[in-house]
Amino acid sequence: SMMIDEARVPLVIAGETAVKPDEKLPEVYEFVKDFDSSMYEINEELGTIYLTEKGEDKCEELITDGSGLYDEENNELLIRITDCLKACFLLKKDVDYIVKDGNIRIIDEFTGRAAENRRYPGSLQPAVELKEGITCTSRGVIMGVVPMQFYLRRYPLLSGMTGTAKSSEDEFWQLYDLKVTVIPTHTP
Repeated sequence: SMMIDEARVPLVIAGETAVKPDEKLPEVYEFVKDFDSSMYEINEELGTIYLTEKGEDKCEELITDGSGLYDEENNELLIRITDCLKACFLLKKDVDYIVKDGNIRIIDEFTGRAAENRRYPGSLQPAVELKEGITCTSRGVIMGVVPMQFYLRRYPLLSGMTGTAKSSEDEFWQLYDLKVTVIPTHTP
């Protein structure tokens, strides 16, 4: 499961820093949380959310210098808007994350369990914390990333045992240069 299903999920080495609060995020969150469904579009299959033209026009209200929403100087604002949209309308409590002991715990999509020490990237984590009324005390900093398959390839020997490897035989060969051998049962 880990070698095949999670091969595309990177292992992240992260640390924490004391939070310097994003002073603009609460304002953007309050602005976005009351959007109606005509202002955004959700692609459930990809897990993404986009502003519609009506939503873009509404977001232009946040810009006071006459520039456009997609102009380079508004890049951080657009990221905040997108992350607040995700927090408000895409991520669901008790489906995508849970709140436990005053912290957001992301639910692992493969295991269905709440993962400890995982955080949403960028301003998405504080946006979810705003949604749930949680005070952010630290911010995660990504220090290094390596895909699972590259991490496992660093070991000189790889082996394992499972009852489901035969159906993924081609993937084991393509990803890890590993052959799959079926061991017959003791009794038929």
